Amino acid sequence: MQIQCPNTACNARMIVQDKLVNNPATNIKCPICKQTFKPYEIISQTKNVGVLVVVDEQDKEIDKYNIKVGKQLVGRYNETSPCEIMIKSEDKFIHRNHFYIFAQIENGVAEFYLESHPSAVKGNGTFLEIDYSDRGGYSQQHRLTLDERIKLKSGSRIIAGKTKFSIRTM
Repeated sequence: MQIQCPNTACNARMIVQDKLVNNPATNIKCPICKQTFKPYEIISQTKNVGVLVVVDEQDKEIDKYNIKVGKQLVGRYNETSPCEIMIKSEDKFIHRNHFYIFAQIENGVAEFYLESHPSAVKGNGTFLEIDYSDRGGYSQQHRLTLDERIKLKSGSRIIAGKTKFSIRTM
C-alpha cells in the first residue's frame, strides 16, 4: 500500500506491505525526513474503506456512516457515552454501545468483520442476516455470541435492535 509521510514539510510517498500497515505496533521511519510514525494510525484516521448504511424494510437508504480502517464501536447517538459511529435513531432497542465493525486492508482490498459489544450480547443482541436466496429464497438471522467475529462482505446485513444496516465497500 502506498502511504505518505505525515510530516507536511516532507510528504514523501512510500510503499509499505499491507500486513505492516494493518499492525498497530508497526513503526515506519521516513527515508527522506527520518521521522518515525505509525502507518496504522494515519490510515485509520483518514482512509474511508466502506460505508455502514441504515436501511428500511425495502432496502431504501435512510442514513450512512463512513467506515475507516481499524475497530469502530457502533451504537445509538448519546453525548454522554460517545462511540466512533453514533447512529441517529429513535430505536430504543439499539444500545449506546452495540457492535464493532473492524476494517482492514488485505492485499489492497478492504475486509470487514463484525463483533457484538458485551452489553448487546446480554441484551437485545446483534444479528447477521444470512441470505439463502440462491438455495430457495429465504434468509436466516444469526445472533452473535460474546467474542465471536464474523467476516462480512459487501451487502451483508446487520440487525441491531430494530435497526437494519448494510455494509458497502468503497
